[in-house]
Amino acid sequence: MKRFIYYADLFFAFIKLYFKRIMIYKLDFLLGVIPLILTQIIELFFINIVFLNTQTIKGWTLHQVLLLYSFFIIASGLENMFFYSLTQLKTYIFQGALDIVLIRPINEIFYIIIQEFNYYAIGQVFFGMFMLVYAIQNLNIVITIKTIILICYFIFIATIILAALTLASVSFFLITEGTFSPTNIITSLQQFLKYPITIFNRYIQAILTFIIPLAFVSFIPSTYLLDKNMSLLSICSIELLVALIMTCIGTCIFYAGLKKYQGVGN
Repeated sequence: MKRFIYYADLFFAFIKLYFKRIMIYKLDFLLGVIPLILTQIIELFFINIVFLNTQTIKGWTLHQVLLLYSFFIIASGLENMFFYSLTQLKTYIFQGALDIVLIRPINEIFYIIIQEFNYYAIGQVFFGMFMLVYAIQNLNIVITIKTIILICYFIFIATIILAALTLASVSFFLITEGTFSPTNIITSLQQFLKYPITIFNRYIQAILTFIIPLAFVSFIPSTYLLDKNMSLLSICSIELLVALIMTCIGTCIFYAGLKKYQGVGN
């Protein structure tokens, strides 16, 4: 328990440090946030174009798709904000910075995570929250304290799943000595999260559910909020189980890669 408190204190200490940087370089922060928000607006524009020619897509209305998409936007923004350093693992390897990580008296994955926070993603998170509120207001979803807690839980789990997938994919750089990683493949698959996975063929649905479980990021939580076709205990347990499994897989791949890592020195 003491170790957990120690890591939590260290994590929040680094967050405070990076937010102080925001206060110092406000213009730099705005110049970083605005392009991300514009990107989301453009993507929403294209989604809206799709619904100009049809009322529903496989039974999903515009506002239902926006609900689904907002889950992905928020979780992706949080993952990009707090776990951005994981994507820099290849740079750590080639620049020799990973050697320094390995000699620190702290967990290697945790140390890499706290090296940098992408605070520009704050704009993406707030835009996603605005879109989530807008979608809920136009759907038959009753807002209660229970619903708010459940939505926060879904977003938290979705963020962990995305971070675990990032960890697993970038860890292949350790195994392949920086020559290959499925990161681009996973990033491409995330584009399917803009729409309900039921509009794709069964093979893609199977991949997004059982192999690379991106469906648990947005589609399944949205389906539960709209239809409640599962018990609350079941959906929460399944989401948590998927997050734990993916975290274990990512961690195992990382440490398997570390066993093969030989450093950049002589």
